Amino acid sequence: MLKIVDRLILIELRGPFFFGVAMFSLLTIATIVLQEAARFVIRYNLPAGTFFTLLLYASPMFVVLSIPMGVLLGTLLSAGRLSADQEITALRACGISMYRVLAPYAAVGVLLSGVMFYGSERLVPYCNNQLKELKNKVVAGTEGRAKQQRVSWPIRDGGDLRWLLVASEVEGARLNGVKLFYFDPRNEYQDFYITASHAVWQGDNWTFFDMRQVMLRPGDQPQVFTADNARVPGFSITPQSLGMRAKTPEDLNIRELTQVIADLLRTGEQKASDTEILDFRTKLYFKYSIPLTPLFFIFIALPLAIIPQRASSARGTGLALLVVLFYYVLYTMCQKLGAAGVVPPLAAAWVPNAALFAIGAVLLQRREHS
Repeated sequence: MLKIVDRLILIELRGPFFFGVAMFSLLTIATIVLQEAARFVIRYNLPAGTFFTLLLYASPMFVVLSIPMGVLLGTLLSAGRLSADQEITALRACGISMYRVLAPYAAVGVLLSGVMFYGSERLVPYCNNQLKELKNKVVAGTEGRAKQQRVSWPIRDGGDLRWLLVASEVEGARLNGVKLFYFDPRNEYQDFYITASHAVWQGDNWTFFDMRQVMLRPGDQPQVFTADNARVPGFSITPQSLGMRAKTPEDLNIRELTQVIADLLRTGEQKASDTEILDFRTKLYFKYSIPLTPLFFIFIALPLAIIPQRASSARGTGLALLVVLFYYVLYTMCQKLGAAGVVPPLAAAWVPNAALFAIGAVLLQRREHS
């Protein structure tokens, strides 16, 4: 009998879930992605094929983010229908508790959490990077320049600033528009400044091309040296580290973001209490908590849907929007509090899910004993 109950619930959930994902996805894509893609295509007079390619790369992020809202709306509508048709009452009369009714919903929530985690870690970063590369190629082809992805990286040794790298763009194992400062903490007469048209990673170090080196000696006339290509001993930051630094946290997966934080702490550029580290750590922990929102949305949606009055799709949609608004406000507040250090980043990332679970658990217990 329980297998039949599970199948009944899953059949009821399937339609509203896909409807919810489609509705929220199309809403965000139509209001954000379509406008930006159309504006970009019109500006550079691009063919229709490029427009659809832009949509293809930009849409996965919004589809993945629509999964929690889809499962929320699907649970509200399906459970509301079962309740309105007295099927929930019949199940409980047969001795099936509300917690057992929750089981198939929770199983779907776990499955969708896995799908969302995979999409957030693999699909979305890949598509975002492809989208940026496509836009850069278009801009470079029409305006003769690549879109700037400026990188600045101070490198410290024992708390003292040793290197300061500035590059206009990071392109794989190549740096464009390079400026490099060296500061000797023991002898300021060894300080120097380098400019180069570009630098290429070769072997285990960088080779600077069209290089101009200026020795910064206080009180003396600066000494200038030029070279077609040369290496700078001691400067060996890997292209992988620089490439990840050029991206935003949203374009990085968990492993890459963890690497960026470790590099910042290892080089002494940032301390654990600095704002940038706190912001990165908050976003890192949210990368773990956000994929689990489908499961926690189910905890609050199921008891909200089971009420004595007859359910409707309009009421279900309204409740879904209210829950999403509550979560978004709480998410925004916690993200800012975590980045500011008011709340520990780990706690800030899990407070929204914990709040959904706590409210859902209380409501579910009340429905069980009502």
